[in-house]
Amino acid sequence: MVYNLITWESIVNTPEWIDKQIPIILSKNAFRIKISLNTYDAESITQAYCYLVSGVCFSLALKYAGTWNEQTANIIRNYFKQFQIYIDRPVDYVENDPDCYAPDSSTLEFVISTLILSLAMVMAGSGDLQLLNLLRTLQTRVGPDRSHVTFGSHVAVSMALGLLLLGGGRLVLKENHFIRLHSFLIDTV
Repeated sequence: MVYNLITWESIVNTPEWIDKQIPIILSKNAFRIKISLNTYDAESITQAYCYLVSGVCFSLALKYAGTWNEQTANIIRNYFKQFQIYIDRPVDYVENDPDCYAPDSSTLEFVISTLILSLAMVMAGSGDLQLLNLLRTLQTRVGPDRSHVTFGSHVAVSMALGLLLLGGGRLVLKENHFIRLHSFLIDTV
């Protein structure tokens, strides 16, 4: 993400730009038990890919915050769908693919939280019904069978709801406030 803040002007909302940010070795071997690298395990490769995707999507969302840009939102939604299949499934089992390695629950929760915040940042103030329904679904994940859903996950969903419904749909996050954005990021770190 820091690299993308430095190269801010080069960020574009295309799947090709995201693909360029992710090393081929990670995208090729993520989620695979039988990987071509002998020195790393499947969990490390999958985690690196997950965290990298979430950071790149967050960078993209910062660039297009409050724009309601459908292309950007669709890119982030597609990555969310990629990770959504692993929600509430055992780490070592993924339906129809015995060679698939699912991310561990804490990594998955972090990525899901980052992606919904990214999506809400892009759609801030729009009240987008599709995103609202998704957030409401994620908000209902409670109970003893959902112990992997932490307080932080619920906070991320609540923050995303707040961004989505910013000012009752009358306010947006303004783009091109590069200095304010960097100050915000420095303050929150």
